[in-house]
Amino acid sequence: MTSRQMKFRLSGLTAISAFVLLAAAGYVAAMLTENMQSWDGDAPFRELVSVADAFAETTQPTTTVRAWEAGTATSESDSGLAFDACENTGLSFQYNSGATGQFHLAETLGGGGAAADFDADGRYDLLFVDGGDPLSHRRGGGNRIHVFRQAGRGRFENVSEISGFDWSGYGHGCAAADIDNDGFPDLMVTGYNSVGLFKNQGDGTFVEVTTTAGIICDQWTATAAFGDLDQDGDLDLYVTGYADVPASAPTPVCEESGVRIHCHPHHWDPVPDMVFENLGDGTFADRSEDWGIADEAEYGLGVIIADVTNDGIPEVFVANDGDRNLLFQRTDRGTYVEVGIECGLAFNANGRSMGSMGIACSDFDGNGEFDLLTTNFIRERNVLFSNLGSGIFVDRSADTPLSTSSRQMVGWGAVPLDADHDTFVDLFVANGNVTDMPSAEYRQTPLLYRGHLTGALTAVSRPGDYFSESWHGRGAFTVDVAGDVRPDLVVCHIHDDPVILKNESVRNGNAVYLDLIGVTSNRDAWNAVVTARFGDRQTVHQLIQSAGYLCTSTKRLQITIGQADSIDELTVVWPSGLIQRLNKIPANTTWSLTEGRGRMESTTP
Repeated sequence: MTSRQMKFRLSGLTAISAFVLLAAAGYVAAMLTENMQSWDGDAPFRELVSVADAFAETTQPTTTVRAWEAGTATSESDSGLAFDACENTGLSFQYNSGATGQFHLAETLGGGGAAADFDADGRYDLLFVDGGDPLSHRRGGGNRIHVFRQAGRGRFENVSEISGFDWSGYGHGCAAADIDNDGFPDLMVTGYNSVGLFKNQGDGTFVEVTTTAGIICDQWTATAAFGDLDQDGDLDLYVTGYADVPASAPTPVCEESGVRIHCHPHHWDPVPDMVFENLGDGTFADRSEDWGIADEAEYGLGVIIADVTNDGIPEVFVANDGDRNLLFQRTDRGTYVEVGIECGLAFNANGRSMGSMGIACSDFDGNGEFDLLTTNFIRERNVLFSNLGSGIFVDRSADTPLSTSSRQMVGWGAVPLDADHDTFVDLFVANGNVTDMPSAEYRQTPLLYRGHLTGALTAVSRPGDYFSESWHGRGAFTVDVAGDVRPDLVVCHIHDDPVILKNESVRNGNAVYLDLIGVTSNRDAWNAVVTARFGDRQTVHQLIQSAGYLCTSTKRLQITIGQADSIDELTVVWPSGLIQRLNKIPANTTWSLTEGRGRMESTTP
């Protein structure tokens, strides 16, 4: 364990001890009632009754940071937040789950996509991964990776046939990142018992390097995340493992009220996550066992790599389906130890495990620490874990608008963004049920939340026509499609085209946009932390590669500053540990900053 890790653990020891009894009791209860979390069988939607409930009132710590604002209102009308679904975008693609009446579990997870400038023309392109037939995914059936080159603002053209992709696996998600520090985004694809790693040739075309690069993985993977886990200047790879479900027919028969539905994943054994070290020579080495990752197997879906303990070393947070969530922290020996229970992230406030899918990481309450949100299954609720500092998180989202608005939804992609530039973090959540069960809606409406000074998230009731319709929502990510330096949204669906939601929000402030280029650090500068001081405010931001569930958002960092006309001081802490400070950065500009260079270069049109 590093000295910095020891310091944060000792400083948080009192708070940790307050959670140990709650967490331990919750863990026992979750293990004893694990089979009751199914969406099928004799007791669908039965809530877990945890012995930890008795401690819930007495173990909430006191703190001077802003608390989550509880309230009875579940929506906010006419907030000024608005998104309009773009038409005639050229995105002629629908994710095919391969549903043929066999009710294979792979049909439920859906697909994701990525925003990156794949052809180096200065404009963000879009890429999506398709599914196929889970029963015959190894027998070919055409390319499952679809690339759309941006031809103009909001217009895309399908260039899949000339992009070099020829991958016929059953896909779920993708992660775009520069794995060899050559300035061009490469691509990792995850899926049902098949993965693919593709090297960007520098002109928007790709070549598959999965086997030659040493990515040996034939298990079911969901979300991939890149980050410099060993802090050697290049990007390592983490992929979540889901369940050991064979590609065979017929699948087990599960029912609700006499209607056949997909079986709960806990009918099968989980598979452990995997981590691959980037050796810097174009190859990777499987470190899953060496680094301690393979010691856990918990039905992994979402994952992010982020420094959430503020010790300068990124952690790995994994959202698990119906099991405890995991937080892996690096030790002095270069291995990882799982600390989710003692940090307060394993279970919700009642000590219950959740059907967690997506993750959002941002400083929602403005206290300078990065909070974590998980989207969860129906009749649970989405949970926002407040980061109190010293590696301690608390779920204070019960009985808040976030909780009440999400209980009837199955949440997937969760995207934090400041849509209206007021400096408070808003949130988009894509929703959709896993199976067509009699007791709940199959297609569901998405949710948009407005952030507030207190850190509360209030559901917006009329943000646009798209939010009045029901969808099989899955992955989601941000990108400035319109080119107006405001974050737009791209949402992925099952059996519907992806939708670009143009940000039409009333602009309540100004912003600075920043492109970071690492030199000693990884070139993408993933996990760089940027602090902006303006007026009497200070905000903190982190560049995170994974959008939490199956997707990659734009690499351009949005720093909103409200009514201020400039950032007084900007501090960048690079992954290498180098600190750079710059002064008086004017509002509504876009800049490029190279690690170690004393000045920024303006890229504002």
